Amino acid sequence: MPRNTSTPVVPPALSWVPVRGDSMWPSLRSGDHAGVEPLEGAPRPGDVLLARFDHALVLHRLRRWEAGAVALRGDNSPQEDSPLDPSRVLG
Repeated sequence: MPRNTSTPVVPPALSWVPVRGDSMWPSLRSGDHAGVEPLEGAPRPGDVLLARFDHALVLHRLRRWEAGAVALRGDNSPQEDSPLDPSRVLG
Protein backbone atom coordinates (compact mmCIF):
# COMPACT_ATOMS: atom_id res chain seq x y z
CA MET A 1 0.00 0.00 0.00
CA PRO A 2 1.50 3.40 -0.94
CA ARG A 3 2.31 5.82 1.81
CA ASN A 4 0.30 9.04 2.04
CA THR A 5 2.92 11.67 1.20
CA SER A 6 0.62 14.65 1.74
CA THR A 7 0.94 14.36 5.52
CA PRO A 8 4.21 15.83 6.82
CA VAL A 9 6.38 13.59 8.96
CA VAL A 10 7.03 15.19 12.35
CA PRO A 11 10.41 14.35 13.88
CA PRO A 12 9.90 12.52 17.20
CA ALA A 13 12.07 15.07 19.01
CA LEU A 14 9.92 18.03 17.91
CA SER A 15 8.30 19.95 20.77
CA TRP A 16 5.78 22.77 20.53
CA VAL A 17 6.44 25.83 22.66
CA PRO A 18 3.78 28.50 23.22
CA VAL A 19 4.84 32.02 22.27
CA ARG A 20 4.21 34.75 24.85
CA GLY A 21 4.90 38.45 24.33
CA ASP A 22 5.82 40.50 21.29
CA SER A 23 9.63 40.36 21.16
CA MET A 24 9.54 38.27 17.95
CA TRP A 25 6.66 40.16 16.29
CA PRO A 26 5.79 39.96 13.41
CA SER A 27 7.56 36.61 12.83
CA LEU A 28 6.02 35.01 15.91
CA ARG A 29 2.98 36.40 17.69
CA SER A 30 1.74 35.87 21.21
CA GLY A 31 -0.50 32.80 21.15
CA ASP A 32 1.45 31.10 18.33
CA HIS A 33 3.19 27.77 18.91
CA ALA A 34 6.77 27.30 17.69
CA GLY A 35 8.16 23.90 16.77
CA VAL A 36 11.51 23.31 18.45
CA GLU A 37 13.88 20.43 17.80
CA PRO A 38 17.41 19.67 19.02
CA LEU A 39 20.22 21.35 17.13
CA GLU A 40 21.93 19.30 14.47
CA GLY A 41 25.24 21.01 13.91
CA ALA A 42 25.99 24.66 14.43
CA PRO A 43 23.08 27.07 13.99
CA ARG A 44 23.40 29.88 11.48
CA PRO A 45 22.80 33.60 12.04
CA GLY A 46 19.12 34.24 11.44
CA ASP A 47 17.93 30.92 12.92
CA VAL A 48 15.35 31.24 15.69
CA LEU A 49 16.56 29.44 18.82
CA LEU A 50 15.01 28.49 22.13
CA ALA A 51 17.28 29.42 25.03
CA ARG A 52 17.06 29.24 28.81
CA PHE A 53 17.52 32.66 30.37
CA ASP A 54 17.53 33.16 34.15
CA HIS A 55 13.93 34.42 34.08
CA ALA A 56 12.32 32.37 31.28
CA LEU A 57 12.62 30.30 28.13
CA VAL A 58 13.07 32.67 25.19
CA LEU A 59 12.66 32.28 21.43
CA HIS A 60 14.98 34.79 19.73
CA ARG A 61 16.97 35.02 16.53
CA LEU A 62 20.68 34.13 16.49
CA ARG A 63 22.99 37.03 15.76
CA ARG A 64 26.35 35.40 16.55
CA TRP A 65 27.56 32.02 17.84
CA GLU A 66 31.07 32.30 19.24
CA ALA A 67 33.13 30.11 21.52
CA GLY A 68 31.68 30.63 24.97
CA ALA A 69 28.99 33.15 24.00
CA VAL A 70 25.78 33.27 22.00
CA ALA A 71 24.23 36.58 20.93
CA LEU A 72 20.45 36.56 20.42
CA ARG A 73 17.92 39.29 19.67
CA GLY A 74 14.17 39.42 19.24
CA ASP A 75 12.94 40.68 15.87
CA ASN A 76 10.99 43.43 17.67
CA SER A 77 13.75 44.23 20.19
CA PRO A 78 15.97 47.32 19.89
CA GLN A 79 19.11 45.57 21.21
CA GLU A 80 20.72 42.18 21.64
CA ASP A 81 20.13 40.09 24.74
CA SER A 82 22.94 39.64 27.24
CA PRO A 83 25.43 37.03 25.97
CA LEU A 84 24.56 33.45 26.87
CA ASP A 85 26.65 30.35 27.31
CA PRO A 86 25.98 27.98 24.36
CA SER A 87 24.89 25.29 26.84
CA ARG A 88 21.74 27.37 27.49
CA VAL A 89 20.52 26.91 23.92
CA LEU A 90 17.88 24.18 23.91
CA GLY A 91 16.98 23.96 20.23
